[in-house]
Amino acid sequence: MSELVFAPKRFESERLYERLGVRLFQYYVPTGGRLVMRLAGLKWMGFRDNDLLLPQLDFITRYFEAIHWLALPALAALAFHLYSAGRLSPTLLALALLAILGFTVHPIMLQRYNRIRLRRAQGAAWARRQRRQASTTS
Repeated sequence: MSELVFAPKRFESERLYERLGVRLFQYYVPTGGRLVMRLAGLKWMGFRDNDLLLPQLDFITRYFEAIHWLALPALAALAFHLYSAGRLSPTLLALALLAILGFTVHPIMLQRYNRIRLRRAQGAAWARRQRRQASTTS
């Protein structure tokens, strides 16, 4: 099931997500993931120089995407509950829903964008390993 949900779809590409503004969002909220990981007691790992950690990064992107998918309906339900209880005006409900979309949809797109880039990095790492193996066996 997780591959069905989390695997990049045919229409998804780095270019699509860049056009949708994920890099702009990432620029303005560059440490959001690190802050959340620190608050959750998780260590931030250096992935740049270690190809063996790429599968762990894949897991982390799936984990954070799942959290945002779960938060989307929960926060929307809370906003509608507050509206129905008379604690939010229609204008505040609309603003709350826009904020909820901003705090859930963009991070979801960012995790999907990162996973597409990760797959490219994994392919490059695999090719490097194959070249090293070929040079040591010949």
